[in-house]
Amino acid sequence: MGRLAWMFGDPGIAERWLRRAVELSPAFSSARILLVYLLLSGGHHDAGSAELDALLTQREGDPETLNFAADVALMQGDHPRAKTLYERALTLGPDSRNFYRARRVKTGLGFTLWMAGERETAQRLFNERRAIRIQEFADDLNAWGPPYELAAIQAVLGQRSEALEWLGRAVDRGWREPHLAESDPLLVGLRQKGTFSEVLDSARKTIAAAKRGTMIPAFPPSGG
Repeated sequence: MGRLAWMFGDPGIAERWLRRAVELSPAFSSARILLVYLLLSGGHHDAGSAELDALLTQREGDPETLNFAADVALMQGDHPRAKTLYERALTLGPDSRNFYRARRVKTGLGFTLWMAGERETAQRLFNERRAIRIQEFADDLNAWGPPYELAAIQAVLGQRSEALEWLGRAVDRGWREPHLAESDPLLVGLRQKGTFSEVLDSARKTIAAAKRGTMIPAFPPSGG
């Protein structure tokens, strides 16, 4: 409900639902990290950092949680911390998926390496992820995940037109979270001209159509 409310442009309602989810299950990584994203996007950096610290305390040995935390570090511009978290996640388990950004640890790690000037190592990671995601896209697997990740990789590599094409394909396959794309560090290179906004607007039009006649309660029920 919280995720849907934010998608529908109701961040206040989204926060109430997400806080209720965290109250019911403090270690629920995907709910708590979405709350962190929401707080950061609203400029509430201290509150967002506190929620992130609480999540790491709950699940410090979980690779998916570390992936989420690394993603937040990228949003905060702390690339060294993000790199450390990504590397630790890889030592703890398989290349875990970050659901909200639809990319995996190696893509985020590749970005930190790319920004640090370690382009050859980063390129190897990107090539690995591209091969996997292109095959998934061809096989119609994982919905919008493959094209979104491919858009992110192409954007980092400076291949703007290809990145926008992949982002458009993500919309075609059901991607509906333009509010998250606007804060995605890997997509910074796409924000310079109007086409990026046009792709996001196409997603927003679909969201607006879905929202008509749909009402999300402002306050989650107590208990249960």
